[in-house]
Amino acid sequence: MENEFVKSLLKYVDDTTKELMDDPDRYKAFLDYLSRMDSRLGISNKIIIYGYDKAATDVRTMMAWNMAGITVLRMDNPIYILSGNEADHSFMEVFDIKHTNAARRRQLTFQDSGSFAETVVDVAPCKITFTDKKLENKLKCFYDSEKKEILVTNDYKDFDEISQNLLREYAHFYLDDIYREIYQKKYNKSEPVKKDQAVKDYHYNRDAHNAEALSASYMTCKRYQQKPPDIPFIRRNPTVTLNALRSGLGNMDTAFRNIIMTIEEGRDAIA
Repeated sequence: MENEFVKSLLKYVDDTTKELMDDPDRYKAFLDYLSRMDSRLGISNKIIIYGYDKAATDVRTMMAWNMAGITVLRMDNPIYILSGNEADHSFMEVFDIKHTNAARRRQLTFQDSGSFAETVVDVAPCKITFTDKKLENKLKCFYDSEKKEILVTNDYKDFDEISQNLLREYAHFYLDDIYREIYQKKYNKSEPVKKDQAVKDYHYNRDAHNAEALSASYMTCKRYQQKPPDIPFIRRNPTVTLNALRSGLGNMDTAFRNIIMTIEEGRDAIA
């Protein structure tokens, strides 16, 4: 049975989710925080950490730090997060990197927006095709989920616009994989014929996930100190459950992490 402290953590996660999705300024501040985070904890725990320490960047248990050969120096600064599973939550202590003897993360730097845009193009996770043709919905950059290809027009105004648009489409590429996997898991125990048909029936809903893709583009630009895109705020639909909202935030965060991993690994390969 969950104790009162665990219940208070769960309530905090619910309350904060509502606030983030009802306030555009708080939502953007939360994206800024996620853009700095290196931790792969789930989104609920990142929401909890956000309440404890908005400057946190890499949070792990003492055991995890010790296994990495790193010592926690400030034992009096624990953060309490959820552990266990949805059916049986408990809690555990974690510590941010600033309270350890670990070296701070290596941050990639770019000379200017041009070098960043060049890198973004070079490390594309799928095929890119430049074209003079008009794209769907008057976009200048469009991920084709059927062909696993990104189409890019040749009429960009500046490097910032190229980076922002491409990163949005990279996010759609990764979100497509994320939601395809979620869709297929629903049929894991189905008869083979039904499961195969379900896989064929899957279609990526770009419009439903465009806010997540824009947010991932924003976070990536903030991560590398580049000009981020504007984020049109979409007020929370009261009929959507908090769990569904958090799931979307978590998938957005996963897409963002896949993008920065692509940039980091791609930059190293290019160098």
